[in-house]
Amino acid sequence: MIKIINTNQYYLKQKSIGNLPISENDYELVTTKVETNIKVFRRGSHVNRLIELEKDDSLNDDKQICQACVQHFYLRYILNIGDSGTWNILLRRDNIKGICGIDFEEIRSGKAKKNNHPLMIIMSKVSKRQQELYSSYTNDIEIFKNKIHLDDPLAKTLSTSFKINIEEMNERIEQYANCIQKKK
Repeated sequence: MIKIINTNQYYLKQKSIGNLPISENDYELVTTKVETNIKVFRRGSHVNRLIELEKDDSLNDDKQICQACVQHFYLRYILNIGDSGTWNILLRRDNIKGICGIDFEEIRSGKAKKNNHPLMIIMSKVSKRQQELYSSYTNDIEIFKNKIHLDDPLAKTLSTSFKINIEEMNERIEQYANCIQKKK
């Protein structure tokens, strides 16, 4: 993780994007605020956005990826960070299972979602295809069982280092837990 002090922005620098061979057509050299002449890989060369794989049947039997996606969106929802569409999840193309969330800089709107469907609370703009793929995993993810006490070390770290409002986070923990209970 790299922080640009004067803009207060963070960037993730990742050494490994998988075990596929690399050719010159897979990347371009760019200069950023952080470094000069770095390799930026083209979309589809070594990683895909999850939304690109939802269009065909390649995710139908991939329970690990689907559950990881729902878990990831639950954490984004609880922390109130990042746009929660599957366009912000990357998958490696070398058949190593796992996801990588990107684009965390947004703070979600203060409006509480009025929907009682667990998937629609944690994801934005849920399509029918996404409902088919991910809805069955909302009961299987790990969720906070209790609210976080304000004097808990986790609460102190989240509020101090990341400016996360713990009372609002606790409201989201409770809202999702209630939603799951209604679904059962």
